[in-house]
Parts: sequence; C-alpha cells; structure tokens
Amino acid sequence: GADVKARIENDFFRGCIRQNGFMGPTYGNASPAIYEGYAVMGRVMGDPFLVHETVRRSQGLFERKFFVDGFWCEGSVAYHLMTMRGMRRVSKALRGYSDPPGYVDPKDGVRFDDLDLERDIPIIARAKRIPEICRYPDGRQLIVHDNWAYFENLHVPERSVSTLLNGAGHAWLGRGEGENQEQVHLHFSGGYGHEHADNLNLILFSKGHDLLPDLGYTHTRYRSWSTSTLCHNTV
Repeated sequence: GADVKARIENDFFRGCIRQNGFMGPTYGNASPAIYEGYAVMGRVMGDPFLVHETVRRSQGLFERKFFVDGFWCEGSVAYHLMTMRGMRRVSKALRGYSDPPGYVDPKDGVRFDDLDLERDIPIIARAKRIPEICRYPDGRQLIVHDNWAYFENLHVPERSVSTLLNGAGHAWLGRGEGENQEQVHLHFSGGYGHEHADNLNLILFSKGHDLLPDLGYTHTRYRSWSTSTLCHNTV
C-alpha cells in the first residue's frame, strides 16, 4: 500500500540531498563525487534544478580552486588527477543534457541545451594538460608536495622545454631531446592543502637521473620529515 516510487525518490534520494544541504556546497578534491550524485539524481528523477546545481558547483570548483594555469590548488599532480578524474565523471553524467521545453532555472535564469561541461568551462582544457606538462625526462610526474614518486603511467617527453606555471608557483628550465634532456626546477607555491614547507625548493634532473630529488608523498614514519624544509633542497 506504499507509494514505493515516492519513498525511493523523496525519502532516499532527496533525503541524501537534504543531508548534504546541511553542509552547503563544498569545493575539495573529493567534492566531484557529490556533484556526480546530483547530476545522476537530477536526470533520473527529471529534476532540472539538480542538474543546474551540479553545473553551479562545478563552475564554483574551477573558479575557486584552480589556478589560472589550470593547476589544482594543492599543487600536487596526484591530487590534481584525483580531482580531474572526478570531474570527468561529472561531465559524463551531464553530457548531452537539455532542459525540458520552456524551462529556465529560477536561481540563475539559465537553460541548457546539449550540455557539455568541457566545452562550456574553458579552463578545463588547461587543467587536462597539466599531467602531461609536469613530467621529468624519465616520464615520471613532477614530484612536489604530496605526490607519489611512482614509476608507472610513464610518458617520456620527446624534449624538455622551459615552462612557467605562474598560478601554481613552479617553473623549470628545460633543454635537450630523448636521453639528453635536462631540467632545473624552482618551486615557489603557497600552501592550500597537501603542501610541503618547500618554498624555493630546487630540483635537478640530468644525465638520466634525479640528482636533486624531492621525496614527495610517503605514508611511512618519515612523513613529518618528508614535508619539512630540511628535507628539501631550498635556497
């Protein structure tokens, strides 16, 4: 005798939304999972307001937490990838969505037709390039802040070129091709989560080796040491 559809939608799905509403919008590296939930529930239940709320939060994340060069605010390639993987799922959940005929969102006065976040939020293109730009000559990702020093997912660059990431606060001089690549890095970022005490940290990669390395992330007993200034090659 129960209205099962109403109980699932109102008590379960919208109950989750009400619970999340107590916290308000969040803009962290795990927040895209919440946005994806809003997008899926909005489309399944035919509620365009939830879809628009997803887009508002997605735009807010990129406006508040990504630097102008496209780097995630924590300055770690690993957490940049985590955030972008989440946002790719959000984009997939929203792709191709169109509002019902005549609908205009009451909060922002916008309607969507054939929605595509990656097209409509320009900084996403810059953010997608960061993992490929930030690589050592041996193909590893840039190891600063809480970033793992893994020898996996390697993509060896054909040549090294000088690069300035003025938003994140990192620059390097690069030269050479193939096995003869060299990079000299200078790090000068702020601290916005998962950072190390490493301002003016130097990194040198030459002759196929990490000659002045940054240890990056560790979950061992040396965690406190690895984040300290003394553990870095600071000026």
